[in-house]
Amino acid sequence: MPRWKELALFQTDMRQCFSLRRVPVYATFTVAGIMLVAQRGDLPPLGAICLVTLSALEAQFNNILYHSHAELDALTILPLDWQRVIIAKNLSTAVATGLLGGMMATSILYFSPAHIGDREVSDAALFLWSIFFPLLIIGNLRSVQEPRSQRDHTREALVQTAGMALLVVILSIPYVLLNTLVASPVVTFCYCAATTFAWIRWSVPHTAARAAHLLGGP
Repeated sequence: MPRWKELALFQTDMRQCFSLRRVPVYATFTVAGIMLVAQRGDLPPLGAICLVTLSALEAQFNNILYHSHAELDALTILPLDWQRVIIAKNLSTAVATGLLGGMMATSILYFSPAHIGDREVSDAALFLWSIFFPLLIIGNLRSVQEPRSQRDHTREALVQTAGMALLVVILSIPYVLLNTLVASPVVTFCYCAATTFAWIRWSVPHTAARAAHLLGGP
C-alpha cells in the first residue's frame, strides 16, 4: 500500500476521533475523572487519567475497522496491505491516547490535591505502557471477530465502555503485582517490552490475516 494511503487512513482516524460529535463524550469522561480524584484520595490522579482516557477511546481500540461509517466498505474495495493498515490504525490510536490524555490531564490535575512529580510521571508512563499494547492486542482481535457497524447506540456504547474500564483494571494487575512483589522497574520494563514484541510479531500479522480473510486482500 503506498504511503499516501497509510497517511490518509491515519488522518481519517484522527479526524473522526476528534470530531465535534465526540466532544460531549470526552467532556463527560473528564468530569468523571475529576470526580474520581476529588473523592478518592487514595487513587493516583495519573492512574485515573489513564482509566478515563482509555475508556473514552474504547471504539478506537476495539472497533478499528469501523472508525467511520463507510470505512469498511472502502477498505473492501481498495487494494491494501493489511499489516500496514493495522499498524496505521494502531498508531492513530496511540497518538489519540496521548493527545486526549494530555487534554484531560490539564483539567483533572487542576482539581487534584495530590502532588505530581517526576517519579509519579515516570511511574504513570510505565503503567500506561504495561496496559497499552495488551489493549491493542485484545482490541485488534475483537475488531476482526466482532466488527461493529453501528457505534452510536447509547446502551451498547455504555456496555462497551464499562467493559473497557473493567479490562483496564484487569490488565493493571500485572503492573501492580510486579511493583508490589518484585519492586523492580527493570522487571516491569521487560514485561512492557514483551507486550510490545507480542503486538508487532503476533497481533499485527494475525489481525491482518484475519482481516484479509474476512474482507479480501493480499
